[in-house]
Amino acid sequence: MEEALGKGFELLYDGKDAEALALFTPMLSGRSDGAHKRPQLLQLSYGAGLAHYHTNNLEQAISELQRFLQLRDELLAEVEDFTPPLAGVPLARFYLSHALFNSQRLPEAKVQLDLYLDHVAADGPQRVLNMPDGWGGKKITPAERAASRFRSRASSNEAQADAHTMLALLAERETGSEAALPHLLKCAELAGPERQQAEAHDNLARVYKTLGRDEDATVQRALAEQALEKHKAKEEEAARKKKEEAEPPEAPPPEALAGEADAGGEAGSEGAAAEEKSGKSE
Repeated sequence: MEEALGKGFELLYDGKDAEALALFTPMLSGRSDGAHKRPQLLQLSYGAGLAHYHTNNLEQAISELQRFLQLRDELLAEVEDFTPPLAGVPLARFYLSHALFNSQRLPEAKVQLDLYLDHVAADGPQRVLNMPDGWGGKKITPAERAASRFRSRASSNEAQADAHTMLALLAERETGSEAALPHLLKCAELAGPERQQAEAHDNLARVYKTLGRDEDATVQRALAEQALEKHKAKEEEAARKKKEEAEPPEAPPPEALAGEADAGGEAGSEGAAAEEKSGKSE
């Protein structure tokens, strides 16, 4: 099982989710709930949950990720030794939160979002392991390198901003616009790419308008427009560079080639004449 698990996670980290599920699913369907197998089942549920989420199978993702968290809680409570997934628990909670939110299971989504943010705060920033093997005397496996990218993204400011956006929407729905403000302000603080910044400021502008704070809404609307303009400029620049890389260099016009040939001929004639003149003087 260990070899198949390792191969499944290798495929998962490489973006080959369907192939990973082809390995995980038979092992999950044939499993038992024996206590001695729980550490392996924990890994299986984690891997399958991530792969199902990536392929938009939300119900299956919810089922497996909830099973993973339940098994983890049981093993921790019993002080049972087990290997935690390399990509980390925050990633599982982040995916589970999204899946629950998009499935309209909103109270459960809120619980997981709060737990996700708590876990990220406790773990601190996560770096990508892209240093040379043996750095600091530690050997880094390919699986650890690949998993570190998932772990880093799950704890990034961008991911946390996304979580605060969902919490803001839930708070606004449950309590009202005032309750959404702290999460929206935190989202604007953490937002990464310009498009996310634009959405954060746009949401703040909408809520401020609802609360009758027109001046604040105007400021946020202007910030949203600035961020969106930067986003569009970057997209246009990227498209221009992509087009330049795809297109072969333009050939010089025929008249330019003809001009070069004439110039070469004239230079050759002048050289020959000079040599002839030199020969006569001798």
